Amino acid sequence: MIDAVDSFVCPETGVAGIELRPFTAGSYLLCQRRGLSMFTGESGELNQAAQLFQVMAFLFIHSAPMNEVLIACGNEDYFQKSVDEFALNVPMAAIPQAMKLIRDLCEQVAASTIETIAKPSSGNGETPPPNSSGRPRSRR
Repeated sequence: MIDAVDSFVCPETGVAGIELRPFTAGSYLLCQRRGLSMFTGESGELNQAAQLFQVMAFLFIHSAPMNEVLIACGNEDYFQKSVDEFALNVPMAAIPQAMKLIRDLCEQVAASTIETIAKPSSGNGETPPPNSSGRPRSRR
């Protein structure tokens, strides 16, 4: 069980010679904020160019200097430019390895997701009135 937790918190440390930071809640949020639909589950079918961009964006978010990533994620045009520039130095061998890593992470995220269900309402839908004294009633 501990091995499964470790692999989720600290996945492979690199892809084709690119050293990666661990996949974290923060990096997941950045992926969502930048609309990387491979992570949001809203992707449907991506064309090859969109899929490649999302893979490169994932590698950028997990390997570029953290301050650079945070600045880039705050501006869509700058993010696009940063990922494009980063991708110019990524070997083609990294793509299938990165896609496998991303698929594995997405499966782990999906398995760990908790869906909340609204509590069914009862009565007339109004909230009960508060106690007149504002204090809990004593039991007699």
